Amino acid sequence: MTIFNNKPQIYDADGNPILPLTDTELRASPLEIEERHDQTSSFSPDFKNHIQAIERPLIDVSQNLAVRGQVLSDEGSLRDDFIGSSLNTALTGTFTFTNNSTFVEGSGTAFISEICRGSYIKPTASSEADYVQVASVTDDGNLVLETSYTGTTVSGVTAHQSNWKTVTGSGATISVASSLVTIASGTNNGAISYIERTGDYLPYNLQFKSSISQRVANQIATIGMMDSAAAPEKRAVIVFDGAVNTSIKFITASSSAAADTQTTTVTLPNSALTSSLNSYQLDLSGNQATLLINGEIVAAHRDHIPGPYDILNLVSKIENQAVVTNTNLSIDYFYFSNIDQVQVTNDFLGEPVKVQLTARDSNLLTQDLRVDADKSLNINTLNKATTASLATNGATVTMSIVGKSTVTIRITGTWSTLPVCQVSNDNINWGNVLAYGAGGTEPNAILLVNGLYVAPVAGYQFFRIISAFHSSGTVVLELNADHTNNALVKYGVVRATHPSVIGTLSTFTDRTFALPGVCGYGTTQVSDTGEMYSMWGMHYSYTTNNISMAVATERAAVLIDNPSGNTKTVKVRSFMFSATLAGTSIFRIYRAPTVTVNGTIGTIVNHRNTATVASGISIYTLPTVTANGTIFYSCQFEGPGNPTEKNYNYSLWLEPNNKLLVTFQHSTVGQSMMFGLDFAEVK
Repeated sequence: MTIFNNKPQIYDADGNPILPLTDTELRASPLEIEERHDQTSSFSPDFKNHIQAIERPLIDVSQNLAVRGQVLSDEGSLRDDFIGSSLNTALTGTFTFTNNSTFVEGSGTAFISEICRGSYIKPTASSEADYVQVASVTDDGNLVLETSYTGTTVSGVTAHQSNWKTVTGSGATISVASSLVTIASGTNNGAISYIERTGDYLPYNLQFKSSISQRVANQIATIGMMDSAAAPEKRAVIVFDGAVNTSIKFITASSSAAADTQTTTVTLPNSALTSSLNSYQLDLSGNQATLLINGEIVAAHRDHIPGPYDILNLVSKIENQAVVTNTNLSIDYFYFSNIDQVQVTNDFLGEPVKVQLTARDSNLLTQDLRVDADKSLNINTLNKATTASLATNGATVTMSIVGKSTVTIRITGTWSTLPVCQVSNDNINWGNVLAYGAGGTEPNAILLVNGLYVAPVAGYQFFRIISAFHSSGTVVLELNADHTNNALVKYGVVRATHPSVIGTLSTFTDRTFALPGVCGYGTTQVSDTGEMYSMWGMHYSYTTNNISMAVATERAAVLIDNPSGNTKTVKVRSFMFSATLAGTSIFRIYRAPTVTVNGTIGTIVNHRNTATVASGISIYTLPTVTANGTIFYSCQFEGPGNPTEKNYNYSLWLEPNNKLLVTFQHSTVGQSMMFGLDFAEVK
């Protein structure tokens, strides 16, 4: 019905006028409006999205026809976890396929329950080239194809369906096992293999987890969205090419021309390798294509991307451009979200759209929102927090720290153990990380006393505290991971006297340093002086012989003595620790030990070839002590079972009339351990 010359006009199904009506006639004899099926929704070119249900027309309070359109979301979306042992599924009953026809008939079939719109079907005995996509299911015995069937006419045959159309190159295979679909490239030159599924036009989102067994020259693997798997022009894809196992290419294009193509080479975050399964996500809108790897945004393209009505397909493909060794391209899952969206936006900057912010904890939104100098909203990510208790040897507390820069540690309780701070990127291999005490204590991987500490963890994925050499008590821990690098500032620690000066500060009173958040202690203001004196022949080193550990308890190993008669201050620049057997090695350094016998004097090496100056200090091995003194530094590492050496750059000053004691401890009896240091002497 339309309005023509201010009068309603009714048309038949072919568009011919059939009943001109006057206003009086229309009021006297109201017409029934037929309820029609298949109302289009979404964008007008998208004839695939339609309403299957029928609702009666509604009249509002003003007697106007109320027309409602359905808002669709994720219509035509797909998730495939590749279950079972094949991409194909056998269907019930027998089928009739007719060459050059879009209709398929079945006998004893269950089309409604077994076949989905968008699936691919073919006769069981036919080749993969005969796959054709289903447009709609009429009933259990009839369905309609998207395009005409091109294979040979057959009747009374069985059939298979698949979520994917496949193309298998010469010598290649496509298989499913252990929830992975694997495209094995084979070795033949020119072999192209892929799985493909018709998608839609943007906006949409594609997520998948994938690995490639090797990276070799003359071979290209591609995963993403493109207008044609055989000859792509418009696309948004990731590409594995070349022999580098740590990076991929993110390529988007609006045509096949190089000028319409945008390429970014991306290094996988956190030292990930393409040979391992990694999570990838492609977000494609009309304005931007975005790539995420393992949850991190790594690239965004706006210059050259597919257009709003470009229909793209989902493709995973590998191509040999020469004779190569076989490569496996594996995918753990595909998730395609075809977003038919209602977008609420506002181009009027003076009248912004109102939004409501919520938080998981109401206490997190107790302050007004803040903007920076550029009028941008400052948003801090929520901190990750956990609490735990360590009451046994080897007990651990572990937390994920992806995207975090610091971990604040509050330790309480009564305990006798060594809580060690460690970081990892795979939750398997761990290394120690220094924690900085809020009270100005020295950085140390081992938390020696109750208190508050901060450990810098940027670039790592996991943080843990492990209890070593536990003998009694319970360590109570509160851990908070933060994205900022100034966690100590809120505890009042901004500047402090360098804690690593052993003795008085009468000579070098300027030995202070800024504590920029938790970035580290940095170098002292007189470090250049130490370097200058080393050039004058005052640069020394010392290394012990192997010291055998007869028992698994702590042993006094090295005594460093700067006597009262010496006129020089020692600047220790680095330590070296070494162990030969597997197990836990712990080295500790104490100030002001009580010594009864110095031990065996060692040889100090001067590193200037001419005009050498003898060192004014003495270093002994295996001293006899009655008290170790005050501990101020310790380190721990796990030996793999062969000689392991650890070097630590650590700025430390030893004034005259002061001693240091180094102790060894190892979990394995019979371990041989060594200690070395590099130092300069300054007037």
